Amino acid sequence: LDAIRLQAFTESNGARPSTFGIPRVAIVITDGKSTDSVATVVSANLLHDAGVITFAIGIAGANEAELDEIASEPNNKDFVSSFDAERLRALQVSISQRACEDMYYI
Repeated sequence: LDAIRLQAFTESNGARPSTFGIPRVAIVITDGKSTDSVATVVSANLLHDAGVITFAIGIAGANEAELDEIASEPNNKDFVSSFDAERLRALQVSISQRACEDMYYI
């Protein structure tokens, strides 16, 4: 999460300036639990405070409490048991719609 905030969404790495109003969207996919849940919560909050719309997708075994913290909104969390083509299309549509809705609240 820190790498997303400190590296991925920096102008020096290609992110548009935040003044452009282009939403910054991160999708985190995990199948487990972090080694430091306190640090995960802190990092997730810093990411949210930076204005990044964050989606958390858990695969079997993912820690639901951590997904709740990582997702910037409660409806930005999802669980999947596998990534078949149909499920991927459904996630793509769902995330696209939610990301576009969220950008109006930035």
